[in-house]
Amino acid sequence: METVPFLSAALLGLATYGEALVQMPYLPNMGTEFTISRLATTERSTGLTDLQVTNNTVELKRAQAFSLSNTYIQAMRKQAMEQAGRAVDATNGSVNLDSGDYGQVFIAPVTVGGQSFDMVVDTGSSDPWLITPSFQCISLDDGSEIAESDCAFGSELYDASDSSTYQALADQNFNISYADGEALEGTLGFETFVMGGITVTKQEFGLVDRAAWSGDGTSSGLVGFAYSTLTSAYAGTDPGADVAGETLIYDTLFTNMWQ
Repeated sequence: METVPFLSAALLGLATYGEALVQMPYLPNMGTEFTISRLATTERSTGLTDLQVTNNTVELKRAQAFSLSNTYIQAMRKQAMEQAGRAVDATNGSVNLDSGDYGQVFIAPVTVGGQSFDMVVDTGSSDPWLITPSFQCISLDDGSEIAESDCAFGSELYDASDSSTYQALADQNFNISYADGEALEGTLGFETFVMGGITVTKQEFGLVDRAAWSGDGTSSGLVGFAYSTLTSAYAGTDPGADVAGETLIYDTLFTNMWQ
C-alpha cells in the first residue's frame, strides 16, 4: 500500500482548510479562528457492562378502544377516499364517525392491594391510576354528569377500604388531561402493586373519582410507562386551582419496578 509523505499530507490539510474557509458563509459576529475543545474518540472511559435481563414478563391482551382523535382522523381519510379516491387537505366540515374505526389498546393484569384489575398499558403517559366506586362520569361533549356506564370502565373498581396496604396521601390531588380530550380527577395514595411478577410495596397512584372517559369496557385503570416528568400530581385538594406545569413529580411504577 502506498503511503503519503508527511509534507504532502500537511499540504493537503492546508488546502482542505482553505477550501472550507472559502465555502463558509459570512457570519458578521463570527471570526475565522476556532478552538476545538474536544475531538471525537472511539475510546471508552470504562469497560462494557453486561446487560441486565429479567425473567419477569407482562401478559398483554388486546381490547377495542375508542379514541376521539384517532376516530376523527380515520373518518376524514375514509370520506376522502370515498369522495375523491385520494387523501385531501383538512378543511372545515363535518363527517359521520364510524364505530368500525375504533383503535386497539393493550391491557395487562395488575394486582393492587390484593385486588386484581385489568389496566391499560400506556407508553405516552406516566401515572398509574384506578377508577373508584361511586365515581362521577362526565360527558365529553358538554361536561354534564352522565351514567357511570357511559364511561365504559371494567367491572372491577378499586376500593381503598378493602385493602390493608393502602395509605392516603394528604394535601395532593390527581389531575390529568389526555390529548384526545379525556380527563380525570381524584386523590392520591400509596399502594402495593404487583405486575409481571414484580412487587412494588409503596407505589404512588391516582384514585379517580371524576372521569370524562371513553373506555373499552374491560379496563379499570391505566399504567403509564413514560418518564416521571409527565406525572400529574398537584399540591392542594382542589383540582380547579391546579396550575399547568406545576406538578409534583414522583417515581412511576415502571421506575420503581427496576430500581
